[in-house]
Amino acid sequence: MEYQKSARHDMSQRPYMVFRVPADESCARVSENNLAVWAPKRGATLRQACDDFHKLDEMFEMLCYPLGIFVNIDARNHFAASYNGKFPDRLRTVAVSLNGEVVTSWGAPRTNAAQ
Repeated sequence: MEYQKSARHDMSQRPYMVFRVPADESCARVSENNLAVWAPKRGATLRQACDDFHKLDEMFEMLCYPLGIFVNIDARNHFAASYNGKFPDRLRTVAVSLNGEVVTSWGAPRTNAAQ
């Protein structure tokens, strides 16, 4: 696994999960072949969500990820309305909770820019 924590990435964060073709295998730059990055959080507060939004923005800008997904687990608030970054068209947010055996989700509708 190639971590996003090296001098060649120009950042120190390690995202929870990324979907990409590793640069070592594709002979591409580290900002190429990046598809999606996930930021799951259990019961995130507004402050934690905004911190993750900032980290996702860094991934969008520095490594050109076209899609970032914030998942608030065991919660009802996806905090999409609190995002104020530069990439609203790249961010998707969802909150999920388990009620017995039924998973309930709340997600933000896509904006016109993202459609």
